[in-house]
Amino acid sequence: VAFDIPANLDYTRVQFRTMATSSSRSSSDIIVGNIENINHSIDTNHELDVQVKIDWHGRRADITGVVINANPSRYQGRVPYATMVPSGTEVRLTAPQEVVTNINFKRWEGIGCSTTSNTVNIEMTRNRECFAVYALD
Repeated sequence: VAFDIPANLDYTRVQFRTMATSSSRSSSDIIVGNIENINHSIDTNHELDVQVKIDWHGRRADITGVVINANPSRYQGRVPYATMVPSGTEVRLTAPQEVVTNINFKRWEGIGCSTTSNTVNIEMTRNRECFAVYALD
């Protein structure tokens, strides 16, 4: 019998119920049983999606090709990019202060990644979409 074990449960005993058809019977039997002392480890990853936007005369546009540094460095990239990060990992993203002359960093936006500093610490407890926002000074 195959079944999924939810990652958010912490237990050592699971009860299952399944239908089994016997070749010697014409009806189905319900089988109830227990599986005890389950040890499981589930690797959960979350997606980190990083983008750069520019506020330009009341409108917002995408900027591509900007390198966002990260610590750990394996999560850095050239926007737009997405990477998978293990649950619970803290990632520090750093956006450049200026992408083009007079186009300066203003803030990070997104759930779990909002700040006016160009460096943001993100705890990867869920999928995150983070936007580095720039504007013309």
